This record gives sequence, C-alpha cells and structure tokens, in this order.
Amino acid sequence: MAVMIRPVPALLGLGLALAPAAAHCAPSQSYRVNYQLVRPLDADFRFAVLGSLTQTPGSTGTGDRTTLVVVPAGLEYKIDRNWSAQGYLQLNKDFFSFGPDKLEVRPVLGVTYKRALSPQVEVGAWLRYEARFQDVTGADTFQNRLRLRPYVDFKFGANPGKPGSWHARTEYEPRYVFGDGEGLFNSQQIRQAIGYKVSNQLTIDLRYSRDWNRKSAAAEFGRSNDAVTLQVNQVWMPK
Repeated sequence: MAVMIRPVPALLGLGLALAPAAAHCAPSQSYRVNYQLVRPLDADFRFAVLGSLTQTPGSTGTGDRTTLVVVPAGLEYKIDRNWSAQGYLQLNKDFFSFGPDKLEVRPVLGVTYKRALSPQVEVGAWLRYEARFQDVTGADTFQNRLRLRPYVDFKFGANPGKPGSWHARTEYEPRYVFGDGEGLFNSQQIRQAIGYKVSNQLTIDLRYSRDWNRKSAAAEFGRSNDAVTLQVNQVWMPK
C-alpha cells in the first residue's frame, strides 16, 4: 500500500482506492481510517498487515457504502538503498444500504524507487500490478490494473525525518486497466498528505485525495470521489 517511517513504503497504503462512481454522476465523499502494522524480519525483509474502514454516504445510487479492507499478508524485499519489491494480498468488502454487497480479492505485485535529494526532500515512485477478482452476488468480474504513483515528500522541523518532525507529501496516480485485447487509461488521482512522526515506531498522516475516471478512451475524465483519510503507521519491534 501504501507506504515519515516508511514501513513497506507504498506497499499497502495505495492499494486502498475506492472504486469511483460513474463520471456523469455527482462526486461522492469518503471518510477513511487506515492502520498499518509492520514487522521487520531482518535487514532486507519486512512483513506487514493492514486494516481500513471507509464510509461513503449516498454513493452510486445504492445508499450509504461501508468498505472494509484487510491486507492479511504483505512482504517487502529491499533490493538496495533506492529500490524495493513488494507483494501482498488485499481483501475488499463493500456493504451497501440498498442492493447487493461486493467482495473483491486483489493479489498485488509491485516495485518502489525512492531517492533523497537532501535531508528535507525525497522523490520516488511505485508501480503496482493488481489482479482484481470481484463477486457481486455470484456475478464474477475480473480486471487487470496497473497503477503508477510518483511522489515528492518534504520533511520539516528542527530534525527533519526524526521523531518530532513533520512532512508534507504530494502524489499523482494514473491507473490503466487492460484485458481481452483492450486497454484503457480509465482513472487518475491526486493526493496531498501532512504527517507527524511521533517516534521511530509511529507515524500519523492526514490525507486528502481526489479521483477522476472515465468509461472509454473517447470520454472526458469526470470527477468521481473526494476522500479524507487518517493513516496510522506502526512498526513492531519486539525485544
């Protein structure tokens, strides 16, 4: 996901985007809480789990939507100081006030690049492949999706990057779906976050994001979802 303490940098936090409403509909508003727990296994491997709860009032004509996301297993391998590879399994369950609920199983593979330009500035990007298996009361659907997320992260305070410091992060994410011989750049997102590093084991972020999507290559992008997210990242370091 997705990823300040960078426990599995963008391993999990980014896999939690909601499925946007149709472009011609009024944009929806979402409110989300994410919790990520990371356990370093050694100098190169880290294991992570994540839970997320989202409330979207009056979404997509089916009443209120509540989304529960669980990542029961995520693994990151540090290739070198700049590159890392990730793999994880994500489970999404949508509960609607009216209409059938939706379940999605999403295995994900990805790679992340990051580079510090100075003690105050870091740039990077991650690339994810997702296989999305969806089931709505027995109506199975499948979608391949690629997600790219470049970012710039500014650290500030008396000791940038250390406990007691702040950071501001800006991200842009285009998404590309493909299958059956066809492909489509169907959605994009802009994210802005501000975070506080409480300790070497705990970071808290507040993030705002906006999504746009479209149904065909000939269509214009339409604003589909605005979301406010509280993200808590914790590193578990057993004695």
